[in-house]
Amino acid sequence: MGVGNRILLALYTLVTLALTVLLAGVLLPLLPEREWANEIAYLTGRPEAYAGLLAYFLVGVHLFLCAFSARKGQGGAEICLVTGTAGRVHVSVAAVRSVVLRVAGDVQGVRDAQAQVLHSRVSGSEEDRLRVRVRLTLRSGVPVKETADQVSACIRQELAQVLGVEDVQAEISVAEISDERLPQRPRVS
Repeated sequence: MGVGNRILLALYTLVTLALTVLLAGVLLPLLPEREWANEIAYLTGRPEAYAGLLAYFLVGVHLFLCAFSARKGQGGAEICLVTGTAGRVHVSVAAVRSVVLRVAGDVQGVRDAQAQVLHSRVSGSEEDRLRVRVRLTLRSGVPVKETADQVSACIRQELAQVLGVEDVQAEISVAEISDERLPQRPRVS
């Protein structure tokens, strides 16, 4: 659930809490009947009351559907690599991403790399298929095609060796060619 949906959920929860307190006040005769009956009579027939009720309903439906949806391609925090007689082998997406970043960063001429690991279920199997998207920042003067091919080959080789996955799709894109100094950020080891 993204930040926007979390904010919606917080507001929705606060409104629901306020409505619950009001309902408790009505049911436990804390609020005089004349007062709340007058407010309800005022609200009926008002278009803004219907618009507010419709918005409240639509936000509730949206949050309900968000609770049961998963992002396509991300699917979760783990990838099922092998299913055999000994059981299933799962690896976290973060672990695969760190391997990809380490390998891409080790290639000559690569200044920076950003990786996205996607996976999808193989039909008729419980194993997942991996797809890796890597955005590179290269040093100037480095041959782009050869460097991209080398990064792709190194990623495939490392994932085959470390994870035992042979058919990894690697999409390499060069975002920038620059010799400017990159901001310091923690490297994945």
